[in-house]
Amino acid sequence: MSFLRNLRTEYHLRKARLMGHWRRKLCGPHGRAIIAETPQGRFACNPEDMGVGWRLCQHGGHDAEKIEELLKLVTPESRVLVAGTHIGTLAVPLARAVREVIAFEANPPTFDLLTTNLVLNDVHNCKAHNLALGAKAGTARFLQNRVNSGGSKIVPKIMHSGYVFDQPAEVEVQVVALDEFLDDVRFDLIIMDIEGSEYAALSAMPRSLAASKHLQVEYLPHHLDNVAGVTDEAFAALLEPHFETMILQGTDRQARRGGFASFLAQLRADGLEGDLLLGK
Repeated sequence: MSFLRNLRTEYHLRKARLMGHWRRKLCGPHGRAIIAETPQGRFACNPEDMGVGWRLCQHGGHDAEKIEELLKLVTPESRVLVAGTHIGTLAVPLARAVREVIAFEANPPTFDLLTTNLVLNDVHNCKAHNLALGAKAGTARFLQNRVNSGGSKIVPKIMHSGYVFDQPAEVEVQVVALDEFLDDVRFDLIIMDIEGSEYAALSAMPRSLAASKHLQVEYLPHHLDNVAGVTDEAFAALLEPHFETMILQGTDRQARRGGFASFLAQLRADGLEGDLLLGK
């Protein structure tokens, strides 16, 4: 069974890489983006991206249900932090509903698309930073995935073929520790999807976590294992001082403070992953 599952995965990865290659070719040597018209806004996306970019162009949207759920957590006076903003599919609709969005996107080509999309959607209350978040200020080696640009990440501690199937370039990016970088760390909502760097970033933002009302953070066991090199227990221990509840969004799975570690262990055992929503 595992062999067949791996074979199907390899087939889909090869198909996506081939389709991305031809979409790039069709755009021509000077084509840099395809613009998708969606209910959430206009988005310039990398023609080679078969992840978010493909869904925007083919289906006219991305994460519509997630956006609706997030909008319930904010008011017109809210400040929102989006770490791992990608091209802005969350930041743009959120910016229309709140006072201010602070955005971080580490990958320079993706950041260019993000700033383009802020202009395309006439968004003026989003401050975007072309920086990675980590445990301390400095630099880091970064993989620039092409077929799934949203999967770009700090070079993992343990490499997996799924991280490099599209032969990503490796570049150096600037890293900041959030609580040191920002003066005002009061957010009603923090959204974090930074492909395995969540643990490092969260460890450097205790003031931000203490002041925030909600945190949405991606939970992928292979990212904890391979990119961050930490356990579920360590991840849970980082979050429990600041939040009372933890929910796996899209399910009825939830836990209260004191049970975060066992909750994550059970999710891993059941093969579940996704976005965790934490609240006070």
